[in-house]
Amino acid sequence: MSIKRKFARGAAVAALGVSAVIAGSGAAFAGTNGQQIEFFDNIGNTGSVAVYGTNQAGQPARHCFDTPVSDNRFGGWWWEGSVTLYEYSGPCSGGYTTGSLVETQTVNVPQAQSGSDWWAVNNYAD
Repeated sequence: MSIKRKFARGAAVAALGVSAVIAGSGAAFAGTNGQQIEFFDNIGNTGSVAVYGTNQAGQPARHCFDTPVSDNRFGGWWWEGSVTLYEYSGPCSGGYTTGSLVETQTVNVPQAQSGSDWWAVNNYAD
């Protein structure tokens, strides 16, 4: 077998391997296996949000997201079912929140919805 042919075969096998990893990763697309959260800081007092809940694979998950603006998309993390958001006055540091706890809210994120991958959560002033 020529070197060219060996290289082409190796490249094809590598591409197939990458495709298999991507296809089997369990990622949610088009809002069919969990939703990403879009957090609206309408009050302007939230520096970070710690999100606790169940991911698209049915496993417990937790992540800290900074909220530097009023409209914050927590991309790359897919949630479904009962999800609790702990809103803090300070930013994330080392994966954890800082500052004082401002508000806690629990929302029910659907597994699927049409037209969007984003589930909106607001912190309205009472």
